Amino acid sequence: MSNSAAPTIGTIALGLAVLLTLVTAGVTKLYTMKPPSGSDAMGLVVIFFVLIVAWLLTLVAAFIAVRRGAFDWVSGTPAVPTLAVLATAVGLGALSVVAAGMGLEARTGAWRTPIGLAGAFLLPLAVQGFVAALLWTAPSVLAARSWPKAVGWPLLVLAFATAGWGVVAWVQSENARARARQEQESEWEKSRLEEAERQRRHDAEQDAALDALPDDAPLEQFLSHLFIDTGAAHHALAVERIRKLPDLTRRLEARLSDPLPLEREHAANFVGLCDPADPAWAPAIRKAILLLADDYRADAKDPSRGHITHVKGLTWGILLAAERFREDRFDAEARTLRSALEAWPRGGERDEAIGLVDDYLARRPLPR
Repeated sequence: MSNSAAPTIGTIALGLAVLLTLVTAGVTKLYTMKPPSGSDAMGLVVIFFVLIVAWLLTLVAAFIAVRRGAFDWVSGTPAVPTLAVLATAVGLGALSVVAAGMGLEARTGAWRTPIGLAGAFLLPLAVQGFVAALLWTAPSVLAARSWPKAVGWPLLVLAFATAGWGVVAWVQSENARARARQEQESEWEKSRLEEAERQRRHDAEQDAALDALPDDAPLEQFLSHLFIDTGAAHHALAVERIRKLPDLTRRLEARLSDPLPLEREHAANFVGLCDPADPAWAPAIRKAILLLADDYRADAKDPSRGHITHVKGLTWGILLAAERFREDRFDAEARTLRSALEAWPRGGERDEAIGLVDDYLARRPLPR
């Protein structure tokens, strides 16, 4: 690039930068427009992008000015003027973008228009005018005049002040995020402890209620102590108590023959928690699997019957119970259950239930 052409090329770059700066000012109505919200706020990215491009064009023009010696007044050491120009453009560009953001932010209040005008409109135009003057003034003249330093040094200081402010803001932001994370973790820990205490009190009440039940109380009252609202320790206590009940096999057979699948599931849940299960219970589990298959077929034909409440859960529960028997297998019953499931409407839990039956038949451990 010849020295005679440099000012022209630099001026073209500055002209484009000025045009883009004026475009952003026009689009934002000199930063008096009503701040957009919701999905409309995404359009603000375009304004920031245009501003950044304007500053890049200004930087190109400034580098051209550096090449022709217009910034030799900064330092006689090679590369120092280039670094100074780069640092100034980056710092002021960042300040300009931040000012534009504040000028378009409702929370800035009455100051948003002055901040937007000063930082995102007047500042870029002032820098562009300064660079244009440097491009068209001979380096020897610039060295003898004081105005380049009077304008340039404050701009450099402003850029470094912006960088310092950015570092401080970043540190404060990181500290605020760290405090927020710590507060959130403290809230989580507090909630966890409160929930643990609530569960402890609930289980203690349930322990007392279980202990108060007479042995001849209906089995379903004992089985209710295995519901998910109590913890594992209470479940273990309930299983131990139930296993000691008199005439348990007959009582369990009665519950596993209940007309409602959900009631049978409560009894199967108890068997699924016993490891190993009593072999005397195997006939009742065998019958319960076939009853569930009958319910699937009946509800598939007549959905208004409404006995099947959750296809996967009912299948899972009875198979978990079947899995607890060391010596007995229920493959024939499982195949009957699978055949009944195939009659159920396709998709959703039906396919997952069939997958559980296939896992049982393949002797793959079921998830617990």
